[in-house]
Amino acid sequence: MLVSELLDYVAQAYELPGQDILKDHVLVPHHLQAFSPAYFTAQDGRLFSYSAENCRASHYGHAARVMPASFLDVPLSEPGAEWRTVDAGALAEFFCNPARWLVTRRLGLRFEEQDEALEEVEPFEVAGLDGYAIRQDLVSMGLKGTSPKDALQLMKASGRLPLGETGAAHFRGLQAEVQTFL
Repeated sequence: MLVSELLDYVAQAYELPGQDILKDHVLVPHHLQAFSPAYFTAQDGRLFSYSAENCRASHYGHAARVMPASFLDVPLSEPGAEWRTVDAGALAEFFCNPARWLVTRRLGLRFEEQDEALEEVEPFEVAGLDGYAIRQDLVSMGLKGTSPKDALQLMKASGRLPLGETGAAHFRGLQAEVQTFL
């Protein structure tokens, strides 16, 4: 509403003979995406962008598209007689997710199922088994001569330490225990 009222006041207060002041001088219609080619060509001097990332994205949008390779290069062989009859459970499973059914039942591929739910809270301490695993890794790194700074970076990258200074503090404690052991 505020913008509409401002535009109404501008239209009432200013006038250029033969021109619509709002359309020609005040309003600049922008494109929906920041990577629109109009921002990187000299068609309209009022539309421009300094974003190198959006400019690259604009060029990729005009590049020739290549179709991805087919998942199955050759047709599947004719199914055996055991595939001619289907029970209700298998039929329901097929209609719930046909792609999964094809991959698991027909092609025989199995994927690891992860039933673990992600934690909903950020950990602020090292859990028992993670602490043991970190200590084991620190012992092997210490025997190899890895510097504590490099070991800290590796442990942070593994995701077993809490984030930030809390993780660094836990690491220093674990590192001191390992150094005493070594």
